[in-house]
Amino acid sequence: MTNIKIAAQVGLGVVVFFIMIFMMQSRLRWASVHVHFVIPCGFRGLFVLQARSDGPHGHQLVGTRYEYQIPLHGTLQIRSDDPIFRWHHLSAEFSNAVPLSVDSTIAAEQVQLFSLDTDQKGNSYYLLGVEEEKKQYYLSHQRELGTVTNDDSQ
Repeated sequence: MTNIKIAAQVGLGVVVFFIMIFMMQSRLRWASVHVHFVIPCGFRGLFVLQARSDGPHGHQLVGTRYEYQIPLHGTLQIRSDDPIFRWHHLSAEFSNAVPLSVDSTIAAEQVQLFSLDTDQKGNSYYLLGVEEEKKQYYLSHQRELGTVTNDDSQ
């Protein structure tokens, strides 16, 4: 081989190596994201993080976690869904610091936080409730979309 071909192969290998390092670093950075919701005491039901380009950040960086204070009316406007859109660890608590289970395999009648959907606008939906309420949410959502073929909710 000529020196030019060898140099080109080595150069290409170095470029590929740095691209792989960059990709791994990006994945590791977002894999460690911790999203934490603080929910008003007594709140129960659906809440949404509503993405708006002119909205506030919606979160505070507390230590190493993104903390979202959910308002009592259930809609928090945020500028970007970036921390939520990426792979993340999710935790929640009531405003009096009582922790909540998140998407757990606890008893179906125990209240917990469920991650539901993210729509095309970047709005993220969550439910603080029991397993049956989550099922009803998905059933009603399917009806809205016209995808329910048989109604077994009666």
